[in-house]
Amino acid sequence: MAHFKEIIEKYFSQNADKETISLFASWFSMPFDEELKDQILLEHWEKEYYLSPEDVDKSYRAVQKRLNPGRHRRLARILPWTIAASFVLAFIMSLALSDSELSIIAESPAMEMTECYVKNGEKQVITLSDSTTVLLNSGTLLIYPKEFSGKNRPVYLVGEAIFDVAEDPFHPFIVSTADFSVKVHGTLFNVSSYPDAEYSSTTLKEGSISVSANGMEEYLLSPNQTLNYFKESRKVTVEQTNVDDAFGWKDGKLCFKAASIHSIVKSIERYYGVRVYLTTEKYDSELITAKFINGESVDELFSALSLIIPGLKYNLDNNAVYIK
Repeated sequence: MAHFKEIIEKYFSQNADKETISLFASWFSMPFDEELKDQILLEHWEKEYYLSPEDVDKSYRAVQKRLNPGRHRRLARILPWTIAASFVLAFIMSLALSDSELSIIAESPAMEMTECYVKNGEKQVITLSDSTTVLLNSGTLLIYPKEFSGKNRPVYLVGEAIFDVAEDPFHPFIVSTADFSVKVHGTLFNVSSYPDAEYSSTTLKEGSISVSANGMEEYLLSPNQTLNYFKESRKVTVEQTNVDDAFGWKDGKLCFKAASIHSIVKSIERYYGVRVYLTTEKYDSELITAKFINGESVDELFSALSLIIPGLKYNLDNNAVYIK
C-alpha cells in the first residue's frame, strides 16, 4: 500500500485537496489495515489534540448526532478504538460511505486487500483472482481482495474502469463507489466515479446490472443503458446511450456530450497528464458536445475547442495549458 503512505502524509498536512480527502476516506472505509489505522489516528490525536475527557466525550456525542442510529452503532462495532480515535474516524466515514456500502462491508469476511493506482496520462489492465479483468482509466484507484472469499466479490473504485466480470451466479460481483454500488453476476460494464466530477455514472454493454445507493431505489439496467447520479441534487437518470462513447477511452478516444468546460478540463488533465488552468468564468455557461478519436495532441485538441467555443483562447507552456 505504498501509494497510501503518500496519501496519509498529505491528508494530515495543510495541503490536502479534495481527491486526497476522498482517497483517504475510501481507504479508511474498507475492512483491512486495521492496525495501521489505529496507529495513524492515535499518533495524530496525540500530536494535534489535547482535550480533557469531558471535551472528548462532548465532541464524540456531537459527531454521533450527525450519523443515523444504525450507522454509528455499526461504526462502533467495526472500529474498536478509543473514543478520541473514534471521533476522528466516525466523521471521515460518515462522509465516505453510504449505508448500502457499509452493509456490503459488514457481509464480507476479513480479506487481505491490495490496491492498484493509475496515474494521470496512463491506463492499466489487471486480472482479479476470479479471472475478472479490469481496465483502469487515468487517475483511478481500485482496492480489491487478493483472493475472493464469502458470498460476495467486493471491490472499491475511485475513478473510472471497465469491468469484464467472470460469471458466477452464486457469488455476486459488487463495485462500490462513493455514490452508488453496482451488483452483477457476469457482464461487461463501465463505471465512472471521480471525486471531483459533477456526476457518477455506469454504462452497461452486456448482461445486466443493478445499481443502488443510500436513499435511492434499485435500478436494473439493460444493455446500452447509462445511469447517471448527480451529486449535488442527488438526482438519478437512466437513458439509452451510445456504448461506444462510454467505452471509447479504452481506445484513446475522448467523447463529450453536453459537457461543461470544467468537466472537459478535468478529463483532459487525467487523459494527457497535464495541468489546465481556467483563468476566466466566461465559458461557464457553455455545454460542449465533441469527439476526439484520432489521438489528437494537446495543442490539436485545444485548437479544435477554440473553433467550437466562441472566443476561447489558450497558451501552452511546457506541461501546462492556460485558458483565457
